[in-house]
This record gives sequence, C-alpha cells and structure tokens, in this order.
Amino acid sequence: MSYSDLQLAWMLLDGEIEERQGRRRTKYLDEAVELEARAAIARLLRSEGPLDRQLRDSLARLFDPNPPAWEQRKIRIEGRRPGELTDHIRNTQIAYYIWDEVERGKRVTAAVESAAEKFALSADRVWQIWSGYRPLLEWIRAMAGKAG
Repeated sequence: MSYSDLQLAWMLLDGEIEERQGRRRTKYLDEAVELEARAAIARLLRSEGPLDRQLRDSLARLFDPNPPAWEQRKIRIEGRRPGELTDHIRNTQIAYYIWDEVERGKRVTAAVESAAEKFALSADRVWQIWSGYRPLLEWIRAMAGKAG
C-alpha cells in the first residue's frame, strides 16, 4: 500500500488504528516503514507549502516539556554516533588560527604547537583538526580566487 508523506507522518507520530476481531488498538510503525516516515516528515518540513495542523500539533506534543497526560510518546535528541559531539565551531576557529599563523610566516609545526597551547588541547588533537580542515580551507581559498 502506498501512503502520502502526510499519512506516513501521522502514522509515525500518532500511530494508526488497527482492528482485529472487533477490537481496536494503536499500532506504531515497524522500523523499516519508520525510516520512510521520518524521511516523509523531513520533506514536509522542508517544503514551501503550509504544514498540516494535525502534524504541527503532534510534533508540538513531542517537544512539549509539559505534554497532556494522555501523550505516551516523547522525542529525544541525541548524537548520531557514540561519544562526544564534534565541536565544528571550535575546530574551525583552530584551523583558521593555524592558517593565519602560517600566512604570517610561521611554520605549520610551530602554528600547531601555538594552537595547542592557546586552545588547551594536545598537539596530536590539533594536528588531527588541522589535517581534516586544511583541505577545506584550501578549497575555500581556491574558490575565492576564482570568484575574484
């Protein structure tokens, strides 16, 4: 059976009514269909069209710190991978710091050591950050050169 994005969203957030032998119950989606429904909600939220009122209410109940007594489900925001979240703001600042130091004539090794001290991180960690962000900074520099 094919469902619209809105139907999938409703089914994910509120479940669907299942009837067996004259008895009704709420049934929630299995994992495979849940992924499809999550993608449907993302499409609805990113679309230019108006958002269905029932969908808005269902989402609001999930986020509400004081939900109605009958609300059984909640939403939980957590990292997508185990461990600490990557602090891209800090890492970008460190990479730009090293970039600027090198632009001023410092050797990369000295710039990394200086960054490690300034940002209270190990030199190994700063090297990891620099290795990951340097290609992006070089690409940005190349694109800026093409635009100018």
